Amino acid sequence: ATANQTNDDGSERNGDSAKPTSPSVAPIAEKVPDNLDASKYHYDPNTGSCNADIMMIGDSVTSGTKDAIQAAFPNGYINGKPNRQMPQAVSVFQQATTAGHSGSVIIYGLGTNGIIRNEQVVQQLIDLVGGKPVYFVTIRMPYPNQEKNNNSMMRAAASHNGNVGIIDWYKYSDAAAGGVRPVTMNAADGRPNP
Repeated sequence: ATANQTNDDGSERNGDSAKPTSPSVAPIAEKVPDNLDASKYHYDPNTGSCNADIMMIGDSVTSGTKDAIQAAFPNGYINGKPNRQMPQAVSVFQQATTAGHSGSVIIYGLGTNGIIRNEQVVQQLIDLVGGKPVYFVTIRMPYPNQEKNNNSMMRAAASHNGNVGIIDWYKYSDAAAGGVRPVTMNAADGRPNP
C-alpha cells in the first residue's frame, strides 16, 4: 500500500489521485470571541483569501486598505470612511443589514477619530449585533493618551462580553513607520505580510 503524500499545493495524493485540501482557519487574536466557530471558514493559499463573510465597519484606516481587506475576505462587506467616529457605526451597521449585508463576524476598526468617553459607546456596538462574534481592532496613533484610552475601553468591553474579541493592531503595526496605516495582512493568520 502507498502512504498518502502531500503535493506542493497542499493537496493529498495517494498513488495517482489528488484530493485538494483547504487549510482550516485558526484565528490569532489577543482575544477570540467565545462563540466564533472558525471551523466553518477556510483559507485558500492560492488566492490568499478566507471565505469568512465578515462585516467590517471602520474609519480612514479601513477605507485606505479596503481593497486589500476585500481581497483577503472576498465574501465580506467592508465599509470604511475617513473621520468616522465610533457612535456613527450604529447607523452604518443598520443600513448595511437592511441592504442584506449580515456578516457572520463583525469587525469594528474604529477609534482613531476621537476619544471614547465611556464603555457604553463600545457596548452599544456589541449589543447591536445580536450576539454574533465581534472583533474590535486596537489603534496605534501619534496621540498616546487617546491611543491608550481607546484601546483600554475596547479591551474592557471585551472582558465583559464573551462574544467579543480583540485584534491587536497596536501590537502588529509598525511603529517605526508611523504605524497608523496598516500594511497588507495575511488572511490565514491575521499577521502583516512581509
